[in-house]
Amino acid sequence: MNTSSPETKSPLPSSQTLHQQLRENLRTEILGGRYKPGSQIPTEAEMISNYGVSKITVRRALQDLTSEGLLVGHRGKGTFVNPSKFSTAATLLFIHAEETSPQHPYTQMLINGVHSENSNARPFRVELMARPYMELQSDDDTTVEQLAKHARISGIVALPRLRKAQVQRLLDMDIPVAIIEHTDYETLPGMVTIETGPSSVYDYQLRHIKEIGADRVGIITDYMTLPPTHIDNIRLTMKKFDVPIIEDAFEPADFGINDARAATLRLLDRHPDLDAIIAIDDLTALGALMACQERGLRVPDQIAIIGSGNMLGDHSHCGITTVDTQLEKHGKLAARAVLRMISGRDVEPRILIEPTLLRRSSS
Repeated sequence: MNTSSPETKSPLPSSQTLHQQLRENLRTEILGGRYKPGSQIPTEAEMISNYGVSKITVRRALQDLTSEGLLVGHRGKGTFVNPSKFSTAATLLFIHAEETSPQHPYTQMLINGVHSENSNARPFRVELMARPYMELQSDDDTTVEQLAKHARISGIVALPRLRKAQVQRLLDMDIPVAIIEHTDYETLPGMVTIETGPSSVYDYQLRHIKEIGADRVGIITDYMTLPPTHIDNIRLTMKKFDVPIIEDAFEPADFGINDARAATLRLLDRHPDLDAIIAIDDLTALGALMACQERGLRVPDQIAIIGSGNMLGDHSHCGITTVDTQLEKHGKLAARAVLRMISGRDVEPRILIEPTLLRRSSS
């Protein structure tokens, strides 16, 4: 028998009757996982004592929840959470960047974080969908909404690949949305963002650049598919740490080692005297390392390299200094937030995860 007393609840609106208040309290406990599928809830006597209400109030609340299918009564045994109500696992749709495959370390670490929140108490499965950058989409594109409808999607975890109008239509369908990293629109009710902050990755990279005394810095980044303000933000951060700006030292690269290597060689052709390179992620940093070695540059004596994401692990023989953005934690907290919203529980609209600089041999 479950004899645990319920947690203290904040008062519900006074317009609700006592049995409605008790019903909502119990529903929140059940959907939130306090009472597991198949488990027995407190007896009538226990609820009368715990909540300070009458027997008729308890019975009316239980009757409502039994009619909904959340509870089932067994004569002579008590009232139980109906396991058949929870027999179908939730389905989360993970929307990743079209330019990175699910096997890319960045995407894979996020997906691993999402899966880590899976449990017997609240099982779910994950479907994957690749989407282009928002500026390449139309507000009228309903691809995601159609998939969500026909595949019976319960909630969505996405990189910033959804336009505001698309998010709003999903929320209108009662499908909660968690977006990992920045959006260029405000958070909407029923939506949460999981972000790196309050300091940015570039804050950590450029602070370290200043600490090691580098002043000829090149940037390898994917700014061709990022918001137009992205390079402006990098310049502002460089000014913040008094790092000199070289106007044509920003070089675009697709995700991956080979393209980053080629981008670094182009950058070094223009500026052979660079003494530091900041890379958008660790694979880009690895490509930059290969390019510098090809040019006979000693790392870090002649040129320092700093990546992001901690994608190569603590024991990488490459020794890439990186900013650990805790990608798996981003995925885990995004999945947790969506599952809480599916259960009707409140979540913070904006969750910040502070990164950490990991100093290794490349700087």
